[in-house]
Amino acid sequence: MNSSVPVTDADPALEEVLAKLLAQPLGALTAARAGGNNRVYRAETAAGAFAIKRYAREADGDCPRLRAEYAALALLGRAGETAVPKAVAHDTDAAIGVYQWIEGAPIAQIGNAEIAAAAGFA
Repeated sequence: MNSSVPVTDADPALEEVLAKLLAQPLGALTAARAGGNNRVYRAETAAGAFAIKRYAREADGDCPRLRAEYAALALLGRAGETAVPKAVAHDTDAAIGVYQWIEGAPIAQIGNAEIAAAAGFA
């Protein structure tokens, strides 16, 4: 999933928010996934890797997807679910969520096995 492409155009505001949310120095930030209206990065720290998701804002500046996604993952984490990333921290003003990094690869094609796995999870 990690494309290992360094983020060369990372803005200082993003790095400042990440330093606050991670509560530790940021070692490296790489683009993890292209496409969609959100940006996903892999942040390396001394404590390990984290998934950073920068959400697109709606026309009014709100970011309901961040709040909904973070709340859902936090709820699943409190329920003991380990098949989803742990919600670590978020900043609604900056529209950034920090999650546990889970190694893996994107699903190339959705078939019966993937549908069965999703149904089993639900």
